[in-house]
Amino acid sequence: MRNIYSKVNRANRHIEELHRSIRRFIDTSPYKIRRKLDPRTGEAVYYLAEAPAVPDEMALIAGDVLQNLRSTLDHLAWALVETNGGKPTRVIAETASATRQAEAQRDLEIKKAEYAEQSRRQQASADKAYELQTNVMLQQVTAEQVKVQQVEKEGQIKVQEAEILRHEKELIATVLKGAKIERQRIENMAAAEKNR
Repeated sequence: MRNIYSKVNRANRHIEELHRSIRRFIDTSPYKIRRKLDPRTGEAVYYLAEAPAVPDEMALIAGDVLQNLRSTLDHLAWALVETNGGKPTRVIAETASATRQAEAQRDLEIKKAEYAEQSRRQQASADKAYELQTNVMLQQVTAEQVKVQQVEKEGQIKVQEAEILRHEKELIATVLKGAKIERQRIENMAAAEKNR
């Protein structure tokens, strides 16, 4: 069980590090919004003039968080199966299979997003210079929104996984406590029979 607590603690440290990294990035005011008049309509048009890429550090830290939480679940599944007298090999296979499926789904979504971004860029390059700039900026904003949503989703997953861990710990404590009480009762009865 010590490995489980260590992994959760490490994930929490990574989450704190991710929050600091995001805050540092946002504090630099990386996005610049500009205004100009549309020559066709005369209306003011606001656009994103600067949208630097999110630092790679954030994605790496988020990956570390997920890896530690996934590893925690593996250790917990193993311990639960052993505690109940089972053989953990099936649990490992099921966990590994679910992990591979999730990774494959994630890779598919990334490929779809990359293809969609590539298609949008090609369309934008066929349009006028103004429309090109607008589309590129929209793509960058969308990519940033997806990244923000992903970080939020990962945070939600972390909370759900922590809740699952808490419930499982309660379950383990309840089952083990009952078993210990029953064992003590039987030992006491056996000792009383022996002393007769």
